[in-house]
Parts: sequence; C-alpha cells; structure tokens
Amino acid sequence: MTIGPEVKALLWDLDGTLIDSFQIFSGVLLEVVALNSLMTPEEEAMRSNFHGTLEDSIRKALALSDPAVFAKVIDDFLRIQEDYYHTPDDHISPDALDLARRAKAAGLQQVVVTNRAHRDRGSASPRHIVEHSVLKTLIGDVICSDDTPFRKPDKRVMNDFLGRTGLRADQLLVIGDQHVDAELAFNLGAPAVLISRSGDAIPYLDQTNESHATVEVVTSLTQVLLYRATG
Repeated sequence: MTIGPEVKALLWDLDGTLIDSFQIFSGVLLEVVALNSLMTPEEEAMRSNFHGTLEDSIRKALALSDPAVFAKVIDDFLRIQEDYYHTPDDHISPDALDLARRAKAAGLQQVVVTNRAHRDRGSASPRHIVEHSVLKTLIGDVICSDDTPFRKPDKRVMNDFLGRTGLRADQLLVIGDQHVDAELAFNLGAPAVLISRSGDAIPYLDQTNESHATVEVVTSLTQVLLYRATG
C-alpha cells in the first residue's frame, strides 16, 4: 500500500509491531511458570492471548484464577523481564525501523500508542524503550496505558495528542498487529495497516467492527510505501 499525502502522522503499536516482544513475553513467562511450578502453556495459548494489557495476557495464557498466585506471577514476570530490555535496539523489528526512518524523512509525525504501562515497568517501560534506542530520534510522543483513563481501542486515547497537534483523526494512520489496532482505526475513522510477519491471520480480526476497506494486512512493513508527488 501507499501512504497518501492526507496522512500526517503514524500511530505505532509497540508490542509485535515496533519491537519483537513476543519472544521476550513467552521466554519470561516460561521462566515464571517454572519458578512457580505451574503448568507450561502451549505456544498458541501465549500467542493468541498476546494483546491487551500484560496482566490480561498472562491471566488468560495461564488460565489463572487464584489472586495470590496471579500476584506472585506478575511480580516475578516484572522482575525477570528487566534483564531482557537493557538493550532495546536488539528487539526493534527491522522493517518497522525502515518505515519509521522513511516516515521521519518525509516529515510525518510519529507516536507510539500502547496498552503497555509506564509506571513501575523499569526498562520495559515504553518510554524507556524509545528513549534508550534508535527510536528516540524518530518517535515524537509515547502514549502508555496509564497516561489516560482510556486504552486502545477507545479513540479518546488520542484526545490529548490531537488537541496538542491540531491534527484530525482522519489524518492518522494506525500501524499495529492486533485486532485492537484495527478497532482503534475504525473508531477514529482512520485507515490501518496490520503486520502479520508470519503470514498467519490476525487473531479475532474477523470479529471486530472494522471496515476491511480501511484495513490492509501486510507481511512486511517494507511493503508500505510513501506518496511521492510527481511533475
């Protein structure tokens, strides 16, 4: 697809889009499972629940119902994952970095919008990841789940950004890898590009309210081109 001249800003999802975080999530979760003598989840259970908040992803992947066990699992996960994010450049997806650089050169604004929290996340905070990587020179804003009362796919998550920049919602392009990104685009009245690097179907996409006319699924973000005026 080609990003047209009407697009003024890219709204980047973080996990699975800008950074290859599933390998981190699954690796840390397996360490936590072993530490707590829990049943090892199937990869499909981890992958299909790898969306939304960290807490929701873990609870569903492990089918946990005991509050005390869940609290211990979350504490262990947050502690162990610290070791994985000390060098965030190692986890940035090359095709996403390529598009972000091209968008920067074209003068587009870029913002990360994530359901990952910032507070008490240490090196795994979205802001830490951006500020301590090559993304620092490319991304102008980072909106975390604890910055506003709203989370994706609620369009109000973008209220502050739109107010500060003076942009309209239809001047945005959502780039993500999950059905919630498609729903955010639908709610904003904006187009979306979803990345499926494996070529597999996006989980739950067929259950969302998104208009397929405004959502394009690609297997690499190098397939996303930038409009160039001719003549």
